[in-house]
Amino acid sequence: MRRTAAIASASVFLGPRGAAALREGLFRNVGEVHQWMYDRYSLPRVLRQVGFASIQERLAGESDIPGFAGYELEIIRGRERKPDSLYMEGRKPAATRDLQKNVQLPL
Repeated sequence: MRRTAAIASASVFLGPRGAAALREGLFRNVGEVHQWMYDRYSLPRVLRQVGFASIQERLAGESDIPGFAGYELEIIRGRERKPDSLYMEGRKPAATRDLQKNVQLPL
């Protein structure tokens, strides 16, 4: 009820764009905000486009990084933190990493 009243008030005082901004703000306040969503097909394609190789889908606690599970980034006290997540791992070839060291990013 309060939500509906707030949106109606925003519409009256701020116009349609203000009401839309309020609706978006309320939506973003009730969960995770994502700008992009990837699946097991699109994420490897993007990773390849930016120079990654040997791309593999992984489980939450799985990695070629030694001792990765011990960091408890995705598995906490033996439980997967977010079971609906997608985990992928890839490697950047040395030549690509060396080229990136010489790239100057604008400040």
